[in-house]
Amino acid sequence: MSRVVHYCYCTLSPEVVDYEPPVAPIRVLVAWSERGICRIDLGGAAPPGQGQIEFRRYDSRQVELTRLLEEWLARGDDPAITAIPLDLSGLTLFTKEVLSTVRTIPRGEIRSYRWVAREIGRPRAIRAVGQALRANPIPLLIPCHRVVPARGGVGGYSGGMGPEFKKWLLRHEGITPPFRPRY
Repeated sequence: MSRVVHYCYCTLSPEVVDYEPPVAPIRVLVAWSERGICRIDLGGAAPPGQGQIEFRRYDSRQVELTRLLEEWLARGDDPAITAIPLDLSGLTLFTKEVLSTVRTIPRGEIRSYRWVAREIGRPRAIRAVGQALRANPIPLLIPCHRVVPARGGVGGYSGGMGPEFKKWLLRHEGITPPFRPRY
């Protein structure tokens, strides 16, 4: 029996995103299961056909989910937003631990990959943390953009729009270059 995942596309207007340089409206794919949101693709890609998962388009939640994303951009870590259930099924236990830890990083703060590795009790797994963040299926709600290299800079960003968008997200949250974590 296959698992059913519903999805819709949300469009964030340039006024809401306030991205410099200005961009066209951003099309975001949001997918959810009975357990919670299971995927956000900031590039608006088509849902993949994956083995036991059946994707069905369902636009009735489009307004609600667009509002959620706009609220996240405006307020970030509001308790109503961070309490949204997420579905991380299908990910390894290690990846779930990494993503759960990253979800605790407050808006306006950054941490290093090394910090995440220590927090999960695997201090030598710095590269593995990076790979787990690369697999993050729910960017923004799991703020992997708040994790940067200990030496400074932004590192990679697989949220669908690349490292320039990661820089924008960090600046949007009040973090200024050179993006050096204290932890």
